[in-house]
Amino acid sequence: MKTIAVMVGNNQSEYINALLKDMDRISKERGIRILFFTGNRLPVECDDVGDGRDVSLREHQFSSIFDYITYGGCDACIICYGSMSGIPGVMPLDEILDKCSSIPVMTFEVKSNRDDVPYLIADNYKSMSSVVRHLAIEHGYKNVAYLSGPRDNYSAMMRLK
Repeated sequence: MKTIAVMVGNNQSEYINALLKDMDRISKERGIRILFFTGNRLPVECDDVGDGRDVSLREHQFSSIFDYITYGGCDACIICYGSMSGIPGVMPLDEILDKCSSIPVMTFEVKSNRDDVPYLIADNYKSMSSVVRHLAIEHGYKNVAYLSGPRDNYSAMMRLK
């Protein structure tokens, strides 16, 4: 039986929960074992930013779960980095890719700077263009407001563009 690791950050969102449930269902149908490696930001009430304490412990707690990828005997890994980016303490994607260098890796909803890492990502530029065209042509709107995501998030930048 093949084992696939799935690394995910914000597993509290409705979108990510649905994604994980679908991955679990499909993996069972195909006889694949999935190990979910989830890391999440500590709750706000535990946040130590600005009170003079060293934040390295919090950052270690967030990212240490991803060290276990090497111990899990995984055959491949899917990195859902879009759900992790923008969360303080998350390890940079290149560091996670380095940790997984011994197995095939694919990124989900983010493109790596490495040409040898396959990725699956929505066409956010084309999708947002279609939405704006629909609002302008079908509904006659001339002024459309857009609230963007994080400026360092590739998907958010493509939607804004």
